[in-house]
Amino acid sequence: MDSNKARRAFLIGTNKIFPLPMNSFTTYLKNARTELTHVVWPTHRQALGHLFLIILISIFTAVIIAGLDYAFTQGVGYFVAQ
Repeated sequence: MDSNKARRAFLIGTNKIFPLPMNSFTTYLKNARTELTHVVWPTHRQALGHLFLIILISIFTAVIIAGLDYAFTQGVGYFVAQ
C-alpha cells in the first residue's frame, strides 16, 4: 500500500510533468497574465510587414489556384466536347 500511495503522490503533482490543478479561476488568470509578460510582442512596423506579406502570399496563392482551376476546366471541357 505504501508504494501505491507514493506512486499516486508522484503522479498527482510532485513533479513538473503532472502539476497540481489550479485552485481557482482567479489563480488561472493571474498565471496567464504573468505568462503574457514574457511574450516578446512585435513592433508596429513588424506587424504591418507581416500583414502585407500574408496578404501578398494569399493573393498569389489565389491566382495560382484560379489558374489551375481554369486550366483543368478547359481541359475537361475539351475532352468532354469530343
